[in-house]
Amino acid sequence: MGFYNISKKDKSPELISCVPLHECIAKLRFVDGNWARGLNVEQHCTIVGKVARALVDRLPESVRSLYPRGVELIAAVHDIGKLNPMFQLKMFRKLYDDKVFEKYECLKGINDDSEKLIGYHQGVSRAALEAINPKVAEIASCHHGSLPGNFLSADDAAIGGSAWNKIRQELLDKLQSHFKTSWP
Repeated sequence: MGFYNISKKDKSPELISCVPLHECIAKLRFVDGNWARGLNVEQHCTIVGKVARALVDRLPESVRSLYPRGVELIAAVHDIGKLNPMFQLKMFRKLYDDKVFEKYECLKGINDDSEKLIGYHQGVSRAALEAINPKVAEIASCHHGSLPGNFLSADDAAIGGSAWNKIRQELLDKLQSHFKTSWP
């Protein structure tokens, strides 16, 4: 399992592995002057989906019927794009400084400044979901108020290649199973 590490300095790709899904961070907390792990991506996405389901369930039936089947899955996948090497490096650097590479050697050589070029994590969400459901991809990628302009494929080397796409797919499968629903 690996992804292509590309940077502006070195145009030749080098196959390296990625961080396991259960270790990928969605949120950090600031505790007593230090950064600490918050929720991982799977936990965060699951909670968001549960909140969406609870909100829709509380609506009157006449309004609830306007929402598509699987609305909780749409909400849950909004941050799937955080499963990319640049975002994870940004999170792990806050936790471990430069010692991040001792724990996650697979992030060596990643240029986290290039995250802007891919539309940040919402651009990765769009790429990950485009082939599954373009409308859901657009919704997920707009959750910070604008539509990223990138048109990357889900396994593009710029967002971690096939290895990172595999963990994004793993999360999609887990969320579909958890919510017992499919795409609208």
